[in-house]
Formats: sequence, structure tokens, C-alpha cells
Amino acid sequence: MKLVLILAVICLAISQTLADDQLDCYTCKTVTTECEVDDATLIKCGNPTTSRCSRQIKKGASDTTKAIRKCVIPDKNGQVPCPTDYDCQICDSDGCNAGTSVKFTWFSLVGVFVAVLLMK
Repeated sequence: MKLVLILAVICLAISQTLADDQLDCYTCKTVTTECEVDDATLIKCGNPTTSRCSRQIKKGASDTTKAIRKCVIPDKNGQVPCPTDYDCQICDSDGCNAGTSVKFTWFSLVGVFVAVLLMK
């Protein structure tokens, strides 16, 4: 019975991961203006294999909650240009350019669940 439950949870996690093939990124109202994540909109940015989320924070800024948040497409070498006066962070998971918040995925939750079941 435990094995069936474990397999069901794993199948659910995989189907949830594969169900949405669009990358969601936070984007400021104007892509060249800094904003806080509360003022940004979470939008669909295309396929996660070709698109990335970007978070650009001005170097030396005292308020790191304000950043240029947008969708970007890497060049053929996988690079994304970054202005010299900004620190750029590129990521490829939904909402990853929000900030420093911890994001739990289905796989991390399944891992904890399986570990608990195996310890019994």
C-alpha cells in the first residue's frame, strides 16, 4: 500500500510539473524601469527551454527590493546581456525573479513526504 501511495504522489508531481510548459516571470510595467515585486506582474514568457527571467539590481543600491524584472531570451551561446552598472540574475523557474524568497516545488515536497514514509 505504501508503494502505491508513493507512486501516486510521484506521478502527481510529475504531471503538475509537465502540465504548464510556459515560464512565468515577474515584469515591471516598463521593462527599463525598476520596480518592487509588489508592483510587477507575473506574465507568461514563453517556453522555459528558450526563455529566462531576469532580475537586474543597480550596483551599490541601498534598496535591493527595487529591480528591473523582465523576460529575456538568451543568445545562441546562452548568454543574456547585462548593463555594466547592474548586477544581473538570470533564472528559469516560475516567479524566480521575485527576489530572495524560498520557493518550494512539488519535488521538494514529495521528497519530504517519501522520506517520512520510509522512516516508518
